[in-house]
Amino acid sequence: MKTAGEIENFILGLVVESEMTASLNGSCYRAGLRPKNSKLEDVEINFITSNAEQIQTGVVQISIFIPQVFQKDGTSRKNIARCDEIEQLAVQFTDTLITANTSDFLLTNFQTIQTIELQEIQQNIVIIKLKFKTI
Repeated sequence: MKTAGEIENFILGLVVESEMTASLNGSCYRAGLRPKNSKLEDVEINFITSNAEQIQTGVVQISIFIPQVFQKDGTSRKNIARCDEIEQLAVQFTDTLITANTSDFLLTNFQTIQTIELQEIQQNIVIIKLKFKTI
């Protein structure tokens, strides 16, 4: 059986080596390790859930933080062009994972890739949720 930390580390390794991450200006982190004041396009890996069966299935979330853009009046808004671009990179990334042969996991999309807003930190987050199954 794999632990949550082992699963996060496995996914983190895939993300760090991806073309998607090469297109971002930030770093990759496990859950809770991203600097709170970061204004970079960082990636955070979060273990969500898993069963405790011999063949484990569960969900991992990949969050890509995108700073909002400021308007002349001082308010911030979603950087639509950048969010759309990163969503497309995320689709390409998940497509490669789904077709890849890994020795430990089968990976599929758990839900549609989407962007949410965190106005309190003036950032948007592209959310990728992956379903995993141990082999």
